[in-house]
Amino acid sequence: MNEISLPIDFHGSCDWAPLRPYSNGVRRIITEFSKWAEYEEARFLLVALRQAFPNIWEESTRVADIAIVDPMAVFAANVYYDLSMQYPACTAFAVNSPKGPIHAHCLDWDSGFNVLRDHSHLFRFISQGESTKFLSVGWPGFLGVFVGIAPSRFAVTLNAVWSEDEGSLGEPVAFLLRKALTEIEKFDDAVIFLAEAKISCNCLLLVSGVHQGEIAVIERTPLRSIVCRTDRKVHLITNHYCLLEAGSNKPGYIPTGQEPVGRNSRGRYKEVLKQLSLEIPRSMKACFSLLALPPFCQPITVQRVVMRASTGEILASPIVKNSMNKVTCV
Repeated sequence: MNEISLPIDFHGSCDWAPLRPYSNGVRRIITEFSKWAEYEEARFLLVALRQAFPNIWEESTRVADIAIVDPMAVFAANVYYDLSMQYPACTAFAVNSPKGPIHAHCLDWDSGFNVLRDHSHLFRFISQGESTKFLSVGWPGFLGVFVGIAPSRFAVTLNAVWSEDEGSLGEPVAFLLRKALTEIEKFDDAVIFLAEAKISCNCLLLVSGVHQGEIAVIERTPLRSIVCRTDRKVHLITNHYCLLEAGSNKPGYIPTGQEPVGRNSRGRYKEVLKQLSLEIPRSMKACFSLLALPPFCQPITVQRVVMRASTGEILASPIVKNSMNKVTCV
């Protein structure tokens, strides 16, 4: 996977100038994920978020200048997850290894599948001391983080989930993850920060640290959260709440088949857990190989990533399907 280095300052502001050679990709990404902003209600929400988070708006304008696109379109693409209700689906798990927790993630996204596959990159955020602050796997034009690792500190991934809780003008979740990777040094502090911060939408977060046992699942709505830390052999999340009484986990909830995400989440959860229970993978290579196979890899899987915060290692590749819909990994 191609790597792009991006300078980031002590305040967390990023210099996006290195994206200039990738301006065509930026335009494809922004065009695909800003279409929803054409609706009048969406424009109202975008203006409110722009006023609430001027730092995101300022970076959006800089990227817009590089790619020669509408800054509001860049901004809209970057809060797509929070406001569009067209959620991605993902599978993530973490296991302990002798060198520290291994963190694996398959990112599934139906919208813009080909665009995301074609433009997946590894981003290395460089501090002013010219050291790696953190790395993420994403796309040029997306300014936040869905999958990230801060070497010698922690790794974090985002899974989609839905609930009937009202949204808020909290921080867009991908930028909250970027903020955590930029500012927070310790695993325990990252878990507390991500569990308590006010956010704009629902999400499931998997966080892994550098020592054995440093694995946590955070179940979030905009205003509620539950943290799960146990001594179980495998920590797994798909796209439904297991502890928080929300969404399909609400007492007495009857599935309608119209849920915005996670309609097959519980079945996939059971299949993945069954597969992992046969033989728990203890190496990054073993985890990476599993992510190319069902039930980890789905028809809408865009990329697979395996990370280990203790060593700073990361393996990542986009998922490519041929005319017979068979998976190959780049």
